[in-house]
Formats: sequence, C-alpha cells, structure tokens
Amino acid sequence: MNTRIFHSLITATVFFFLTGATLNAAGNEQQETTNQSIFDFLKANAIGEAQLEMNLDALLANKNSEETFPATFRFKHGKKQTTEITTKVNVRGRYRRRLCELPPLKLRFDKSELKALGLSNHAGYKLVTHCTDDLASAEYLLREYLAYELYQTLSPYSLRAHLIKLSYINTATDKKTTNYAIIVEDTDEMAERLDGEICDNCYGLPTESFDADNLHSHALFQYMIGNTDWSLEMNKNVKLLRLNQNGLHVIVPYDFDFSGFVNAPYAVPDSKYSVKSVRERVWLGHNPDPEKWENAKVVFQSKKKELTQKIFRCKGISSEAKVEMSDYIESFYADLSSFFPGSVTVTAP
Repeated sequence: MNTRIFHSLITATVFFFLTGATLNAAGNEQQETTNQSIFDFLKANAIGEAQLEMNLDALLANKNSEETFPATFRFKHGKKQTTEITTKVNVRGRYRRRLCELPPLKLRFDKSELKALGLSNHAGYKLVTHCTDDLASAEYLLREYLAYELYQTLSPYSLRAHLIKLSYINTATDKKTTNYAIIVEDTDEMAERLDGEICDNCYGLPTESFDADNLHSHALFQYMIGNTDWSLEMNKNVKLLRLNQNGLHVIVPYDFDFSGFVNAPYAVPDSKYSVKSVRERVWLGHNPDPEKWENAKVVFQSKKKELTQKIFRCKGISSEAKVEMSDYIESFYADLSSFFPGSVTVTAP
C-alpha cells in the first residue's frame, strides 16, 4: 500500500476515535445530535492554528467572480496528529473583495471526507480574513471577532465564531503568510442547533411575525456597536430564522466590520444618514414596545460587566485599543437609561 495513503487512513481512524471521545465527554446534550461538525471539533478542542494550502494567485486573479478553487485545510490535534480535508474556496463579499489584498472567503469542505472522519455534513463556512497583511489589519479582525462574541453574550440567537491563526500556503509561489482569521458557523448548522429553518426570501415581514424580545435586543445591539450596515427589510447582513417551536422569526446578524466598534479604516458611513463617521450611532430598529424595550435594557445592563471583560481579555489587541473600545461601549451605556427611540436617532459619542 502507498505510504501516504496508509498514513492518511491511520490519521482518519485516529481522528474518528478522538471525535467520538469528544462527543462522549460532552455529555448527554451533545450526544443528542447525530454528529459533531468540523466547527464543533475545532472549537471544542481549542484548535488555534491551521493551514490553507491553495493557488492564491489564481483565486485573487478571479476575485470578482464566484469561481471556486481547490484547497487543502490542515490542522494538528491530539498528540500531534495532522488532519487534512479537501476544500473548495471562493471569494465572498462585495466591498472587501474590491479593497482587500485578501478578501473574505467561503470554505466548502468535502462532505464525503467529513463523513469518513465521523463528522456531520455541515460543510460551508465563512472565513473572515485580515484584509491587508499588516498588524493593524489583524487588530481590526480581532475587533470584529469581539463583536460576534459580544452578541453571543447577549442573545442565544447568534452565529458562533472561532478564532484561529491561519497560515496561507500559496502553491503558485510556495510563499507562506500567517494571520488571524475567523471561521463563522455554517448557517444551516446554526438553524439546526437552534431548532429552526433559514428563511432566505423573507422580506418586509411585519413585526408581529418576529420574536419580540429578539427584535428589540438585536436592534439595540446594532445601535450599541454603531452598525448601520444591515437591513431587516432587505435581509442585509442578517439571517432570518423561523423557529419550529412557535413559528416566530428571529434575527441572526453577521459582518460587523463597518461598525463604529470595529472602526475599520475602510469603513465609511452610509450616505442615507446624516453622519460623518461610522462612530456616530444611528437607530435603525422599529418603534419599540415600551415593555419589551425595558426588558431589553435590563438584559443589556446585566451583561455590561461581562461585555467589558471580554474586551479586556481578548489577546492580540493593544491596551490602547481595548480602552478605546471599552469607552465606546461605555458611551452607549451612559445614555441607555433615558434612551427611547421614536424614530431614527443619532448620537455622536
């Protein structure tokens, strides 16, 4: 038998048993699901480094298309076992694909290989990249990762995010570069986890069709981080999930790089609003129900300390940046007790 094939089979076998052991250790709640996903495995085993090997020159030469390119996703786990999974990669996003040296990507893992490894068939993951190859760009990516973490703290209806150091190996040049990247949970995986169905064609739904608590907390979160790069009417940078238990819809946001909290150097305010900076907050939610509004504010107040702790515990971000982000969130809380939007409202912290 070919030595490489033999070692691949051994690796797959070891990974299968490791995956099973992780499932058993996770308890009854984890065992209720059929299989772990690759995302679950990376997160549960704190896989902090990985490699993506592909022809980056070809990908970037075609970054304005939806063309996919073959790649290998590789990571170590356990006692230095290495796992490789065949992957298809394409460029995603609109603004960043025009601006970034390395725009955001979409990874589609080979489902047959996932199955052979004892993993579920959830295979499509967004990869948030570092945009430009410098330390400042890496810090802005970490800020966006924090935005995902903050929303997970405030709402169960959120996409999970996993931070890794990813080495890109360009087969066209043999050049290797390493930077932070965010792997965002597969949306179908999120829907399965939350017992719902993604509604991609749900536009302009009436407020009565939404979970009221989620409707209020989501809009308040977007206001807190100073994000106007979303639209409920157009499903822009949000996923609508119809819950099986009651038929109501919940909002699951993503892509926070244009928020004032991230404050990316390329982010510009939407021309629809009379603001000069993304740091200025704009209320884009509906007219709130007084009771639900007060409930949402109570939740946010109760989570203030935890949100601040997440900012200061995030590695890789400078102390100055942590203070600046904390001050930005504090400016939101300073006005929260008396804030009640009746229409689009702007504040400049």
